Amino acid sequence: MMILVAFYELMLTADMDKLDEFIRTYQNDSIEAIATFASGLKKDYDAVKNSLLYPDISNGPMEGTNNKIKMVRRRGYGRAGIELINALAVLPWYFRDRDKNNEVQKTSAHRFLVV
Repeated sequence: MMILVAFYELMLTADMDKLDEFIRTYQNDSIEAIATFASGLKKDYDAVKNSLLYPDISNGPMEGTNNKIKMVRRRGYGRAGIELINALAVLPWYFRDRDKNNEVQKTSAHRFLVV
C-alpha cells in the first residue's frame, strides 16, 4: 500500500528527485510485479520524466486518428468495395458536422424564444 502513496505523491508533485528515489526504493522489491514496474520506469526514464514535466501534451488525438484508419483498412480487406470504404471514412465527419449544426440551430432558436 505504501507504494501507491509514494507513486501518487510522485505524480502529483512531478518532482524528479522523488522519481529517482521511487525507482531506487522499489526496483529491488520482493514483490516481482512492483520490481518490474520500477525497472520499467527506469528503462523509460526520459519518457516518464517528460510526461511529468509536460502534462498538457498528449498524443491521444493522433492515436485516435490512427485507430480509425486501421479500423477502416481492416474492414476493407477483400470484403468491401470502394464505396463502403469511402462511407466508413466520410460518415463520422458528416454526422459530427451535422450534430454540431443542429446544436447551433437549437441555441440560436433558444435565444429568440428567451428574448
